[in-house]
Parts: sequence; structure tokens; C-alpha cells
Amino acid sequence: MEKLNMKKLSSLLFALISIIWLIGCTDEAVVESQENLTSKQAMAKLADNDESLNSFEPNYNEDEAMSYVLGKSNIEIFPIKVGSKMTVVSKNLDIQIYGDSAVGTLTKTYSGTLFIAASFDPLKLEVDSVFKKVYSTTITRRIIFTKIGNTKLEIDNWKIAAISLPVGGTLNSNVNITKLSLTLGNGDTLEITNPTEYFLYRNPGKFKMLPNINKGEATSVRVEIKSAYADTDFVSMTFGADKKGLYRTKRIFTLVSQTFDGQFYTRVYEQSFVTHNWVGHFHTIITAMPKQVVVDNSTAVECSTWGMPYFVR
Repeated sequence: MEKLNMKKLSSLLFALISIIWLIGCTDEAVVESQENLTSKQAMAKLADNDESLNSFEPNYNEDEAMSYVLGKSNIEIFPIKVGSKMTVVSKNLDIQIYGDSAVGTLTKTYSGTLFIAASFDPLKLEVDSVFKKVYSTTITRRIIFTKIGNTKLEIDNWKIAAISLPVGGTLNSNVNITKLSLTLGNGDTLEITNPTEYFLYRNPGKFKMLPNINKGEATSVRVEIKSAYADTDFVSMTFGADKKGLYRTKRIFTLVSQTFDGQFYTRVYEQSFVTHNWVGHFHTIITAMPKQVVVDNSTAVECSTWGMPYFVR
């Protein structure tokens, strides 16, 4: 019995030593790989692993046709569900270093498929057919990095200080978002007309703070659209998805005003969203497209998209 126990103890010690050795080798490999990073490579790695930046895709990619919540709109109930599946096909982060700070321009190209689950009868809510439209978009945002150290590991020398709003859409669009206004539950307001120049800071500083919203709190959203079409637009907002794409919600904006200057229509739309009860980084994605895109199966997709990052606490 004593020999058996000693044998078991020896086996256990050998297993523990092996695990410790493997962990040590892994740690050494990680440190070695990080030591070989240049400043720009380190910043690219920080951007790849950033929770706020990574919360964009789960809301931009709707995966399939989505049910949506209508506001007080007289939009036809011909499209019952509308949603886009977006896949990244290329990504580029161009970084310019200026002493102890750097600015990165992140550009992603997406291949998209718009799904329209529709009824041929505007009074019927049963799906008669699902139309698919293939298109592509480009989304751009900027990132400000700040140098915080001078160690051997470049990954430890930089941090992300601020991020801009993401903006983009199809190459040619006759419907464009020109202004975004948000009113938070605490009364704070944000007004954006140039999304890639509007930086949201992580900590108190010279930039506007990244919105921190309480769980279950409502935020009012107002969007201004410039359109070449006489018909109203299909303006939607997708929000609430976590990194796995769960809890995604879609709403349709309500038209509140319209003016015409002889060439373009300027329209203002309103809607609101309520945060879910999960702490973390999220994005609200606002997309505007001509109404004909979703009510006519032959109209090509054109769209304009802005995103708003926020943190639920």
C-alpha cells in the first residue's frame, strides 16, 4: 500500500512539474513575441483586442432579417423583417506617430447581404417571400493612442485614449446621415456632425467622455438625413448585441420634420433605445437607406451608416 501511494505521489509531482514547465514555456513565448513588436504593431494589437472597438461588428452584422419596432410611422408593412449579414473582407489600420501620441485610421470593407422578409399584401403579417440583395460597404473610424511608458515591451508603452464614431456606407448613396444628436438619461447631450473628428475619451480629459449609461436607461436619438429622393427614408437603429451577437434589437425611426431646398430633402427622424441589463461596451448602429430599397425587390442597396459607442454600467 505504501509503495502504491508513493507511486501515485510521484506521478502527481511529475504531472505538476510538466504543467509548470509548459506554462513557463508558453509565457516565455508570449513575452518573446511581444518583445519583437514594433510600436505600430503593438498599437494594432491593442486595437484588435479593444472591447469597445470590437462591440461594433455584433451590432453592424445583423446576421439575418430582423423584426423591428416601429415608432409612429406610416411606413408600409410590406417588409416584415429587414436585416443585413455583414462580413469583413479587408481591414487596414494606418498609424501616424507624433512623439508621445499617435492617430490610427481604421478602415474595414464589408461584403453585405440585405435580407427582406416581405408580404405581398400590405395588410398581412405573414412572410410570402425573402429577397436577398448583395452589396458592399466601407466603414472608417479613427483611434488616438497615448504613450504611457518606455519599457522593452511596446505593448505596455501605449494605450488607447480615445476613439471616434465609425462612419461609412455604400460607395454611392443619395441618402446620407449629416447629423446625430443624443440625449442621455442624465440630461447630457451629444451633437455630432463630423463623426471621424468627434473623439470619445476613456477618462476625463480634453475630449468628450464615452457615454456611460445605466442599465435599463433610455437614450433619445435624433438623426438628420440629406436625401435626393422625394419618398421618405428607411432609417433603422440596431443596438444591444453582446460580443456573441446575443440580445440584438432593431428599431425604425419616426419622421418628425422635412424641408426641401429645390434639390435635396432634409429630414429629421427620432427614436430611442433602452440599454439591456448587462454591463459592458456596446454600439448603437444607425443606417439610412432609400425606402425603395426595402419595398422594391429590384432596387439596388445604397446606405449611410453611423455608429455610437457607449458603456453600460
